[in-house]
Amino acid sequence: MKNKLKQGIVVVLTLIMVCSLTGCNNKEVQAYVDEMQDLIRQIKQGDGNLDSAVDVYIDAFAVDPTTADITPLMETIDHLEQQHQQLLTVEMPKSKKLENIRPMLEEATQKAIEGLTIYRTEFQGFNTDTIASEEAFDPFLERVSEGDALYNQKKTMLLDISSELRKVVK
Repeated sequence: MKNKLKQGIVVVLTLIMVCSLTGCNNKEVQAYVDEMQDLIRQIKQGDGNLDSAVDVYIDAFAVDPTTADITPLMETIDHLEQQHQQLLTVEMPKSKKLENIRPMLEEATQKAIEGLTIYRTEFQGFNTDTIASEEAFDPFLERVSEGDALYNQKKTMLLDISSELRKVVK
């Protein structure tokens, strides 16, 4: 009888320990999901800032190409690159629920960086010669469209990741 009581106590204590470890893991997962959702919200806001920075630069360029300041646009691109890379630096807790998130994050970040690199390259090379002829403007427009396609794929992927993260904590 004493042995059964001892075994029962050991089983109960083991269950309590396992449950408490699971609870800690859930807190870690929740903290991770919260941090990632916050980063994704910041990136969405940055996407809007990028659109505005492009519009401001193009409008200024149309008025006077010699005084159009590309600096705010390049700073916005730099900041967005940093934010996307930050998605990969957040330490992911070990959890089966999260195992499919990492590859999605890596692919979304890769597409974002590729798109932003195209924007940077094309807008740094943008000048009066670019808009003076179709031979110069068409390749510019084509490359920017490639950047848009990559960046829009990233946006869709971040929406999917955000949705997956919400499922994890339900």
